[in-house]
Amino acid sequence: MPWFKDSNPDHQVELHPLVRVGSLDFISHIKRIQDAGNSFAGYGPARLSTILSKKLTIQRVTIQGEPYVRIKGTKTGNNHWDLRARIASAPEALADGTRVRLDILNGNQVVSGALGLLAVSLAGTVADTRLQAVAPGDIVRFQALIRMQLATLLDQLGLGEQQISLPVEFVVLDVETSP
Repeated sequence: MPWFKDSNPDHQVELHPLVRVGSLDFISHIKRIQDAGNSFAGYGPARLSTILSKKLTIQRVTIQGEPYVRIKGTKTGNNHWDLRARIASAPEALADGTRVRLDILNGNQVVSGALGLLAVSLAGTVADTRLQAVAPGDIVRFQALIRMQLATLLDQLGLGEQQISLPVEFVVLDVETSP
């Protein structure tokens, strides 16, 4: 593998946030990103439309008798988000956190293509406790990482090569109710 020029080479899949490596536990590090007491400003609703319009090409392949999924797409380049949303579904308890659906807002309008997007929080985090307390219709501000929602991608996988919309979900780092 060639040496990378920077710490963020082109890639399709990331595993984040990292919560545990062996006996090291990083759950307490999953929180709003701050520097010297100032909140980090992630990308907003204008940039989200660009991400939601991206396409992937997916295909089942077999290499040396082993089944794989080939994923081709373009670099998104936008990991960290600061957004405002309307809660679209009641919080659902998962084995390792909470899941809700969000309608992402730009002012009072839903961002094109951002209706019912998945968001998850990790058990044991402040964000998880706060997300469990929301109700459908609540307006929230949240900071999150974005990742490819692999379950949705696998659900759309057919026999041949096909193009799909980039299936995204947010991993919530912090959430607060907003007027």
